[in-house]
Amino acid sequence: MKEEAGLQQLSVRNKVTETIFYNSYTKEDQNRHIFLVQACTELPEKWSHFVTG
Repeated sequence: MKEEAGLQQLSVRNKVTETIFYNSYTKEDQNRHIFLVQACTELPEKWSHFVTG
């Protein structure tokens, strides 16, 4: 989450589901794991984050 959204101090509550996603760029199936996370601290309503790398 830190890399994608700049968010830290998150707690994984549980795994919601798993699904297969076809990536047309790499032309392959990818397993996607979806989790419910909760912030351990108060979050602002808005923020800016720029992904690098």
